[in-house]
Amino acid sequence: MFAAAVAWIHARHGLRGPFTRARDGFHTVFLGPDRAIKLFAPFAASDFKLERTALTQVAGRLPVETPTLCGDGELDGWSYLVMTRLSGQPALDAWPSLTPAQREQLVADLGRLAAALHGLSLDAFEHFSEDWCAYMKLRRASMLQKHRRQGVDSQWLADIEQFVAGLPAITTWPVRRVLLHNDLRLGHVHVDSHGRLSGLLDFGDVQVGAAEVEFTSIGGFISPLFPRAMSVFLQAYGYPRSALTPVLARRLTGYVLLHRYCELVPLIGRFPRAVRPNNLAALHRLLWDFGSET
Repeated sequence: MFAAAVAWIHARHGLRGPFTRARDGFHTVFLGPDRAIKLFAPFAASDFKLERTALTQVAGRLPVETPTLCGDGELDGWSYLVMTRLSGQPALDAWPSLTPAQREQLVADLGRLAAALHGLSLDAFEHFSEDWCAYMKLRRASMLQKHRRQGVDSQWLADIEQFVAGLPAITTWPVRRVLLHNDLRLGHVHVDSHGRLSGLLDFGDVQVGAAEVEFTSIGGFISPLFPRAMSVFLQAYGYPRSALTPVLARRLTGYVLLHRYCELVPLIGRFPRAVRPNNLAALHRLLWDFGSET
C-alpha cells in the first residue's frame, strides 16, 4: 500500500535504501540504513505539525542525541517527515544484558533527561497548548468509558472510580507547564555500548502539560522491570527524597488512570506473574516504591 509513496519520498530526498516498515507505532514508519520516514494520514495533520516543531526545538538542546529533521512534505494528502536514525541500540533490547548497576544508572539518566526536556522554552508550542484544567476534566469524564472499552472488568472499574473520586479536586493539582514527551520508555531511548543513555526518539505524542504526567510512563513501563525505578528516576530528576510521599504516589496513579494513552490490561501484564497485581491497590503499590502509607 505504501510502497509507491516510500519510493517517491526516497527518490525526492535522495535517500539510501532499502526501507522496511517498523512494527510498532500509531503512525506509519519506514526505516532505512540511516534515515526514517514517518507518514501521517490526512486526519493527523496536527500531529505532523507538532512533531515537526518538537524535532526542531529539541535539536541540540538535550543531553542526548535526537533525530535530526532532514526533510518534510506532503503526498496525496499525507504529510511526512524524514529524520536521521539514532546511533546505539534501543534500551529495551539492551536491558536484559545490563547489570543491576547499569540499569539503575540508565533510570537515573532518564530522570536527568526528563528534567532537561522539561526545562526547554515553550514559546514555539503555545499554538498547540490547551486549557489544562479543562483538558483534565474531559479526561475524568471519559475515564471509565475508555477503560471499559479496553476490556477492564467491572471490579477494576469500580475501584478506579472510587480511587479517583477520593483524590483532591483536579483543579488543586500542581501544574508546572512543560513540554511532555508523553511516552518516555525503554523502546524510545537508545543506549551506547556501555549501556548509558545516548538518544531519545518518537516525539509524536508531545504535549504541553503538567510535569508529573511524564512520570506515568516510567511507572507503567519501567517499574515492572525495576521495582526501585521511581525513586531513582525522581531523585535524578531533582526531587528531594522527602518529596517522595504517598500523596505524590496517589496523584501519579490518578494520572495513570486519567492518561489518554494508558492501557491498564497491558500495563498489568508487564509485571512478573508472581507479583502481578489483581486489584488497583496492589497495582498502586507496585508502580511507586514510595507509595505505601506505612
